[in-house]
Amino acid sequence: MKVLVTGASGRIGANIVRELLPHGYEIRAAVRPGTPRAAKLKAFPVEILESDLLDRESLARSVEGCEAVVHNGVLFTGDPVQMVAGSLEATATLLEAARQNGCTRFVFISSMSVYEGPAYRPGDPIREEEAIPNITSVYGACKLAAEALCNAYWFQHRVPAVSLRLPMVVAGAELLRDGFLLETWRERAAQDARPERAAWREAIEEAWGQGKRLVVPLNADGTPWKRHFCDVRDAVTAVRLALEAPEAPGRAYNIASVPLRYDEAADALAELSGWQIARLRFPDDYRYEFALNRAAEFLGYRPRFTGPEMIRDAWKQQAGEEVPGLIAP
Repeated sequence: MKVLVTGASGRIGANIVRELLPHGYEIRAAVRPGTPRAAKLKAFPVEILESDLLDRESLARSVEGCEAVVHNGVLFTGDPVQMVAGSLEATATLLEAARQNGCTRFVFISSMSVYEGPAYRPGDPIREEEAIPNITSVYGACKLAAEALCNAYWFQHRVPAVSLRLPMVVAGAELLRDGFLLETWRERAAQDARPERAAWREAIEEAWGQGKRLVVPLNADGTPWKRHFCDVRDAVTAVRLALEAPEAPGRAYNIASVPLRYDEAADALAELSGWQIARLRFPDDYRYEFALNRAAEFLGYRPRFTGPEMIRDAWKQQAGEEVPGLIAP
């Protein structure tokens, strides 16, 4: 099967290419014109095509000769009109091109931004049917609307479309920047002058003065933060399964790794680094996860990577070691 992969030079796109090639897929890698990040694809036997998400004619032509599309590309911009054109309208263009070319699968990379609500949710995991149209960001609105287009093209035009909802996707060392290091929070706290957070800023400085370099953020009830990330290797496995699973079309799926607890992550980092851990109550609560049952049932997807495993691989990559099966951002 020949597959068009949009956004192929990004952290997810390049790893999609790496995942699909050993399984016999032929790849046309669509990249932003002039991007230096396309250099990471030169190691692979792929066709590299420059394609602008705002150029609807060239975008439609990029599908010609392909049997499937993985639409991972997106235009991030503060201009709402450009955002709609480079995301929702681009998705519509690719869906129509997939219909015209008789593509047998269309995989849309969506986002957990389709969900709204508090980050603290100690009860049931968040399920796919909870996505609501009352979105507070243009990006989230575009993703939810694009999912609706995918469903419409499946039911009305029989384009076998699948939507994969991803949380924050991390590739190796970049995970360490997401709040496990006390230094990160010192920098953020210095930029947060709200009076009600003075005690929090003081607690961070006190821990730093004691020589502690790792942190476990605690919720108001004393429980450690727990969030759902997605290791890029889990994400691209889900993409391949979405291309292959016969009952996949016509649905949206939550895709993530094993929920990451910040206490477990800090313990893993302490073992690797020898650094001490500060356990501090934070002004914001984070405790949530996404239900992955639907992806298990219809895609056969089960996450491979736990928080400690992701942390250990991130540490290795930051130290300059190569992590098998992982392309850095």
